[in-house]
Amino acid sequence: MLVFKNVKKPMPIRCLWCNGTLEDGHDLWDIFTRKLWICGKCEANLIVQHRHFKIDGVRAESLYLYNDFFRSLLIQYKECCDEALYPIFLARYHRYIHHRYHDYVLVPMPSSIAKKQERGFDHLHLMFEACGLPFCDCLYKLDNIQQKGLSAKQRKHLQLGLKDMKIPRKLLLVDDVCSTKATLKAAVQLLANQDRCLRIVVVAYNPSKHKKSLFDKGIDL
Repeated sequence: MLVFKNVKKPMPIRCLWCNGTLEDGHDLWDIFTRKLWICGKCEANLIVQHRHFKIDGVRAESLYLYNDFFRSLLIQYKECCDEALYPIFLARYHRYIHHRYHDYVLVPMPSSIAKKQERGFDHLHLMFEACGLPFCDCLYKLDNIQQKGLSAKQRKHLQLGLKDMKIPRKLLLVDDVCSTKATLKAAVQLLANQDRCLRIVVVAYNPSKHKKSLFDKGIDL
């Protein structure tokens, strides 16, 4: 089932992170040409590092460096269920993703049912919905019961299941952080075939979880 959302959220009066003056640290160009969600001082801690790499042969790109600030922001958003923070992550990339992948359908990496119920929202749907692309929730996360009896190695490679549904040909797999790559690898294994075109976008990458060679060919934009 395809889901299309493009909900417009009004711009806040104060910084969503520090609650300071929203215009603080932004120049006039930012103030009059961009929709602001955090002040310039907080935004300076979001380190843009646009990287290109591959996961099991599928072209992928990441947008930010996973640093202490991004980690704190993500924990507050996901684990503390602070839904209001979602516009911060991709505000500067909505148009880029929409135009670069205009004919793709978004496939978010799934959370467990328990996590979704705990949060009360789908964190990846909220992060990517303003990109204006349709969603296809064709993957689900296997819980501990479904993985019962499997070896540690089997569990590592069997994290996701594929729903019985019609799946589009051009798919953009999306996730918040690229760390061990296990979830994205599992998704690629389930969705890859000769007729399907896959691409991957992750919001941030964690260099401490990767071998240096993975990002040797990264391109900073």
